[in-house]
Amino acid sequence: MVGKNTAMASQCGIAGSARIGEGSILAGQVGVNGHISIAPGTVVGGKSAVIGNVRKPGTTIYGNPAIDHKTYLKAYAIFKKAAEE
Repeated sequence: MVGKNTAMASQCGIAGSARIGEGSILAGQVGVNGHISIAPGTVVGGKSAVIGNVRKPGTTIYGNPAIDHKTYLKAYAIFKKAAEE
């Protein structure tokens, strides 16, 4: 089920039992597992894989598996720095 005013870009894959809250945004190539709920107003970055429930409305998530966007950016900065050493 997809809530009202939800936008999905091309090539999104949504399992039939997933519930996507109103006003959410799913960027291109997002995958959503079945039997999960995504809170209203959630933003999912491109090529992300949502494998668990998103409970807090207005959350921005990114990655594979999708995690909080700020956490993702911090982890990526550490990963990038480690690769340079």
